[in-house]
Amino acid sequence: MPIALALDAAVTLFKRYRILIVVVPMALALAWQTYQVSRWKGREAKAQATIAQMQLASEKARAKQIALNQTNQELSQRIATDATLRHAEIAAATNRAVSDYASRHRVQDYCRRSGPGVAAVPSGPGTPDSPEQDDILAIPRQDFDSLTKDALRGAETRVWLIDQINAGLAVVYPEPKLSGE
Repeated sequence: MPIALALDAAVTLFKRYRILIVVVPMALALAWQTYQVSRWKGREAKAQATIAQMQLASEKARAKQIALNQTNQELSQRIATDATLRHAEIAAATNRAVSDYASRHRVQDYCRRSGPGVAAVPSGPGTPDSPEQDDILAIPRQDFDSLTKDALRGAETRVWLIDQINAGLAVVYPEPKLSGE
C-alpha cells in the first residue's frame, strides 16, 4: 500500500508540476555550463599571462643576442683589420727574404762551369760526388715564389684562427682518434 500511495503522489505532482521536468534539467545544464565557462576564462587568463611573459622574455633575449652579435661583429672586424695589416707587413718582409735567399742560392753558384762536352757521370747514381757537397734542388723561380706564398697563407690562416679562438669566436674541438693510433 505505501508504494501505491507513493506512486499516486508522484503522478499527482507530475500532473501538477509538469514544467519541473523540463526546468530542472535545464537549470542543471545552465549551472554546469556557467561553471565550465568561468573555468575556461580562468585558463584563458592564465594562458594570456604566460604568453605575455614569453613575449617579454623573447624580446629581452633578442635584444641580448643583437648586442652580442654587434660585439662579435666589432671583434671580428678588428681581427680582420689586424690580419690585413699584418699580411701587408709580412708579405713585404717575406718577399724581401725570398729575393735575398734566391739571390744568395743561385743554381749557377752550385753548378760547375764546364766547357762543351759530355758531363761526367757520378760513380754512384743518387749519391753526391763528394761528401761535403750539399743536396741541391733546382726549381723555377715562379714555383719558389708560389710555394712561399702558400706557406705564408697557411701561417697567416693559423694565426687568424688562433685569434678567433682567443677572442671566443671559435672553439677547438679535440682531434679525432684514428684507427691504428
